[in-house]
Amino acid sequence: MPKGLTDEQLMVYLYKDDDSVVFELSDEEDEDTPDQRATTDFLDNVNLEEREPEENEQPESGDEIEHVTAEQEIELAEKVEDATAEREEMKDRLKAFYEEFGITEKEKMTWTRDINYQTRPVKWHVPPLEEVDDLSAPIKFFERYITNAIFLQMAEMTNLYATQKNIARFPPTSVEEMKKFIGIHIIMGNLNLPRARLYWNASLGIPIVQDAMSFNRFSKLRNLIHLVDITAREPNNQDRLWKVRDLYDSIRKRCRELPLETHLCVDESK
Repeated sequence: MPKGLTDEQLMVYLYKDDDSVVFELSDEEDEDTPDQRATTDFLDNVNLEEREPEENEQPESGDEIEHVTAEQEIELAEKVEDATAEREEMKDRLKAFYEEFGITEKEKMTWTRDINYQTRPVKWHVPPLEEVDDLSAPIKFFERYITNAIFLQMAEMTNLYATQKNIARFPPTSVEEMKKFIGIHIIMGNLNLPRARLYWNASLGIPIVQDAMSFNRFSKLRNLIHLVDITAREPNNQDRLWKVRDLYDSIRKRCRELPLETHLCVDESK
């Protein structure tokens, strides 16, 4: 083999099918040069044929195959079957619930605008009561605690406060309007809608509230209502309830007039 043979030339000779190519080495060429030895080592490590995996060779981490036993397959199939049965049972129960209460399923719902909502008639269960001849009307019980004098004071102080604040376009209120105003608050405390404006809503509104006064008037009164003259407070007055003291005393006076029962039971409260 002549000296100075490049790697490219060497590869050509190695892949050449001609068996007639014979290299005769001289005595001077018996020992390979460092470059030739490196090339020989490289070719010895190269396997031109596809490498077959050994019998005991373990697969790589990405090619690991999880072996599932027959018992595990049966257990997994039972879990899938139970989950499917439970899901079908839940669908049947939900469908029966929709049919019982007349509820439209979610998949069949359609949204429509400008529709007049009509509430369903509600039948209240009222247990039979014994007839009482001397039972007063509810308004009579109410007037025992909040007298007409309190409403008159409420109307006068509200008009005075509106004047002190220079509220424009505020027609003076009256005793009858104050009674309507308090009555609306009692209705709100029982129905408990999320917003006050809903009581005047076209679909959800309460007719007795809508007929009593407008929402704007209700809002005005709610901002201006007073029971006392705020400018008449004495400097040494330390009463924290001075703004509602008259209303508090009226209710407390009536409570103290109630007859006490002779048989009382006092229990601890937690």
